[in-house]
This record gives sequence, C-alpha cells and structure tokens, in this order.
Amino acid sequence: MGSLLNTIHSPLDIKQMTVTDLQQLAAEIRECLINGLAVTGGHLGPNLGVVELTLAMHYVFDTPKDHFIFDVSHQSYIHKLITGGASSFPPCASRKA
Repeated sequence: MGSLLNTIHSPLDIKQMTVTDLQQLAAEIRECLINGLAVTGGHLGPNLGVVELTLAMHYVFDTPKDHFIFDVSHQSYIHKLITGGASSFPPCASRKA
C-alpha cells in the first residue's frame, strides 16, 4: 500500500480522490496520529473521531473560501495534515510513498 498522505498538499487533492482512496487516506491518517501521539502524548480521541468528517468537509466544501470552526483545537490536526501542515507531524512527514 502506497502513502496517499504524502500526495496531499491542499484540499484540492482531496476532491480528486475516489471513495476507496479516501478510506485508505483515513486509515493512513489514523496510523500517523496514533504513532505520533504515542511518542509525544496528546489527545487521541478527538482526532480519531473526526477523520472521516474532516475529509468529507474538505471534499464537499470549497476551502479556504468556506471556513471551518472546530470546537476544540485537538480536532484540527487532520485539517492541518491535509492543508500542508504534515511536516509539523514527524511521524506523518516521514511516511514512505
């Protein structure tokens, strides 16, 4: 299995994906979050609970024109990963394509 997460540089990349690709991407994001938070600590539940939701929001809406408000910052990690912030999550940035 290749790394779809490494191919995401903006929400436009999400819009080009198939449902199967989105499912694979969600699994990769979960793996990245679990591995990263196992090392650094943090709030795992809020992130894992919004993976598909965040992907769906970026698939349907036109970001950055459309804005999102997360009720806690811990839910924004996925948004950060798919909007160019993967380099700030070393376990995600180092995934092999």
